[in-house]
Amino acid sequence: MKKKEAKVKSTMELAKAINYLEDIVKSLKAGTVSVINGDETLTMSPEPSVKVTLSASQKSDKESLSLKVSWRKPEVEEGEQDGDHELRIVGEKAEDKSKAQPA
Repeated sequence: MKKKEAKVKSTMELAKAINYLEDIVKSLKAGTVSVINGDETLTMSPEPSVKVTLSASQKSDKESLSLKVSWRKPEVEEGEQDGDHELRIVGEKAEDKSKAQPA
């Protein structure tokens, strides 16, 4: 199967970036993530177990935060097909975790 990929690199207002992140969280909770870029659509169905990679870096003139969520798709039996997926978006207000107690 050919690799499908959607990438966007853009400078935007923080509020717009937060909206994208909230849309991602809502979609993950709904069980289907659809990324639409122009006329290309990439639809994914996260598995119950995912790998999360978080990295943060800080320099004198630049800070960055990178989050990657990945999973392996189960093998599809011959004759089975992925069904159509409906994108739903659910969000909650983020709270300050800097004061949270370690687990």
